[in-house]
Amino acid sequence: MGVWGFCTGLILLVSCAPRACIGGSGNLFVTHGADRALIGHTLLSRPAGSLVACAVQCHRHDRCLSFNFYHHHGTCQMNDARMEEFPASLQAAVGVLYFGGLETLESDAQQPGILDESSTARQNVVTNRPTGRGFPVPPPPIHIDTLAPKVICPDPVWSYTRSSQTPVQVVWAPPTAWDNADGQIPPTQITCTINGTSVVSGSSVFLYSGVTTPRCVASDMAGNEGSCNFSVTIKYCSGCRALGMESGEIPDNNITATSSLMSDVANYGPQLARLNGPKSWCANSPQSGESLPWIQVNLQQNVNIYGLIIQGRNANMFVSTFLVAYSDNSRQTPSPLRKESQSIRRFDSAESGQIAVHVPLQSASRDYITALTLRLQPANWKAKICMRFEVIGVPADQEP
Repeated sequence: MGVWGFCTGLILLVSCAPRACIGGSGNLFVTHGADRALIGHTLLSRPAGSLVACAVQCHRHDRCLSFNFYHHHGTCQMNDARMEEFPASLQAAVGVLYFGGLETLESDAQQPGILDESSTARQNVVTNRPTGRGFPVPPPPIHIDTLAPKVICPDPVWSYTRSSQTPVQVVWAPPTAWDNADGQIPPTQITCTINGTSVVSGSSVFLYSGVTTPRCVASDMAGNEGSCNFSVTIKYCSGCRALGMESGEIPDNNITATSSLMSDVANYGPQLARLNGPKSWCANSPQSGESLPWIQVNLQQNVNIYGLIIQGRNANMFVSTFLVAYSDNSRQTPSPLRKESQSIRRFDSAESGQIAVHVPLQSASRDYITALTLRLQPANWKAKICMRFEVIGVPADQEP
């Protein structure tokens, strides 16, 4: 692989032969290929915007001997060491360019095209800095990154089991992390653990009934560590089952809605709101002053509903929050779900465009609501109002 570099005396981008290049006298940064970074020697990180700007920042800083440039978000990460002294610290890093070997070249003392690796040349990195119009150029103030990345965990996860002795397969959306210096932290650098055991975010995990609290941790390039926790609740319900949206046990004429997108019932009608179905219910977005659309299911008998499983139509068309109303009498208009004096109406299902999200329903004093009619009213959505779902519960007369 060829080596290329910057001659920072003139700030020129040049192509080089396999070792390095000399573009006349001046200081030179060289790189040894893309997708690598010097890890563990960060002096400071700051936005640069371009590779040239990053080289200038490092060149002007008295302690900067090399730098990593994150070209996808323009972050310049300055190092107080080089790969020559710490070869094990040069590691694979997608989207990063490492530049090191900053030298002051003396044409009388070295052969053309070869870098001087002597301690004298390395010392010149610190002492030989450019000036502007006869005045010294002061180095910028040193900003040491001491802020931990902000880690955002998925919303609380809920599921159910019919046996307290059998673990349940649970899937949750991967956490995200953002750092003030490094920007977006890749998911591969975020670690989640349950009781000290590592688990892979977004993959299947098997848990027993009860409440489990995974912890997710992310570290930035300066070694600052941020974390978050979220809860996974597995409800034991011996009689619970899917009540028939996916299977078709609930007939089409028991599923109604205020509208279908573009009045196209064949492709967006309420009868398509079945979990894992090939299409979905989609509604017209309300205009200013119009009420939110809703979809309603007649469950044919009073049912103790413990939760819902929500999906969108696809990754770009899904509901992110919705309101819940219910009635245990077919002659009554469904009323909003309430807990004590507070109306609980918003349930987060932001990842439902990609995975099925389990959403618990509970009243003030019980882990379930008793309903004959269930109404879901989307409140926020991405692109289009689209939903598929299943109702989880047990007929009220069969509850143990």
